[in-house]
Amino acid sequence: MVADLRARMGRFASWRSVLIMFGFLFVNFVFMSPAHGLMPVFVEKVLERPPFFTSIVVSLHTAVYGAMLLVGGVSADRLGAKWTLVLGFCGAIAVGLMLSLQSSLMLLLIAPVYGLLFSFATIGSRTYLARALPLVQMGIGGAVYFLCLTVSLAVGSAFGGTIADTWGFGALGLIAIVSGLVIVPIAAWLLPSVESDREEPDTDESAEERRAAFSDYLGLLRDPRILSLCGLRFCATYFYGTMNLLLVLQLFRLTDSVTFVGLYASAILFIISPTQLVIGWAADKHGRSGPVRLAAVLVLGGAVLTTLLINNLWGLAASGLLANMGLWWFSGLYPKLVAEAGSGEEQGRLIAITEFFWALGILAGTLISGALASVFLQLPFIVCVGVTIPMFLLAILVARGYHRAPDSKTAAAG
Repeated sequence: MVADLRARMGRFASWRSVLIMFGFLFVNFVFMSPAHGLMPVFVEKVLERPPFFTSIVVSLHTAVYGAMLLVGGVSADRLGAKWTLVLGFCGAIAVGLMLSLQSSLMLLLIAPVYGLLFSFATIGSRTYLARALPLVQMGIGGAVYFLCLTVSLAVGSAFGGTIADTWGFGALGLIAIVSGLVIVPIAAWLLPSVESDREEPDTDESAEERRAAFSDYLGLLRDPRILSLCGLRFCATYFYGTMNLLLVLQLFRLTDSVTFVGLYASAILFIISPTQLVIGWAADKHGRSGPVRLAAVLVLGGAVLTTLLINNLWGLAASGLLANMGLWWFSGLYPKLVAEAGSGEEQGRLIAITEFFWALGILAGTLISGALASVFLQLPFIVCVGVTIPMFLLAILVARGYHRAPDSKTAAAG
């Protein structure tokens, strides 16, 4: 009975730290969201540049983001999850500078800095979550994590779109700068540390292991199981990169309203958010198979419908909802899938390498789609249909457990 009480108190303390982290992450992503949802509109309306310029900006910060994820997977232990995350919170300041300076050159210069800070926010928050919660709770933990992201992006899109239409993007940028200057010191003061809950690797053997960690990435890439997860991540995110660039731009062209784009992005994320909890619960309770298959069906179906209904406002909006729901479900399931793929000692590198392929997918989808859109708008979405077919096949393999470690010593086993 005493042991059970101690276990309950330990879980409460763990979730207390995680919920505080979620609170700071939510507020920060509200003010970082314009860099994702409103950037195509900002570039076309304020800077008067074509979609391909937007693809270059997004590709710059995504390339830096992906590269720094690999560095973070090896060296985040030295700085700690809390301080890595606090540094990532400076991303709101970078977003504010991009919007308030309203210069094409400054946008190109600041975008890589934003990618660097965004990678710190991602690796810091994911590492914080993994260290604070028991690994057997990662299904629901991952669902709540991505619920926090979707709701924050929803609130940020609605807030940002309204501010931009009413007072302009310059005012929105100034608000983001002020929010970052306030959030960073408060988070540094109030965010609990989770570093004391783990052993510090200070032996010569541990130092040697850290030096060899980068070569371990090559070993992971030689494993077909890990490649199946990386391929699934890449293909799904290629479509997300295209959607992030061209869907909001097409909706803006059909309505000529930044407010509509912001409210639409907000509405679909509010619709998706509660379903993520259901999917996370179902994956923990009944296994990954059904949720993974259903997410794959929604993404593939959304790609087909988006291509067919590209010039129909409400048809395009509905198709975007289906596709985004499947894509966000995949994101919420990934902490559990990665935990099933290897031991606890490998989780940092597994998180980093799968997120690296997320960045590659965004990069490829954004650049290729930005170029193809100049031919005709449906072409990049036709390519997305082709990309989501192998994604669907990989999802079937993962649903059957192909990615699982060959022994029982996985992080998912706790």
